[in-house]
Amino acid sequence: MIILRARQDASARVTSYELLELPKPELLRLSEALPDWFTKEGSKESYGADVVDDEGDKVCRVLLDSSVEKVRIWFRTAKAINHGRWVVHRPEVIA
Repeated sequence: MIILRARQDASARVTSYELLELPKPELLRLSEALPDWFTKEGSKESYGADVVDDEGDKVCRVLLDSSVEKVRIWFRTAKAINHGRWVVHRPEVIA
């Protein structure tokens, strides 16, 4: 699983990008998810589960979003492989 993250700093007129990958061993932990890992929080229609590594650290969170029938996965950037980071400086626009 690879994600391109973008962060914008409007005051500095800078956008930074990171290309991150969740390592395959960590991604395979998702296949170990059991139904009792999933809980429902409050009145939300979704169920979520935290996936942890052997040390008990949270690797990612899986959300089964029943309102729109999709699966969302968040992973900790500390567990990710960083394939690159780019910074784009936007020029000042003079009218």
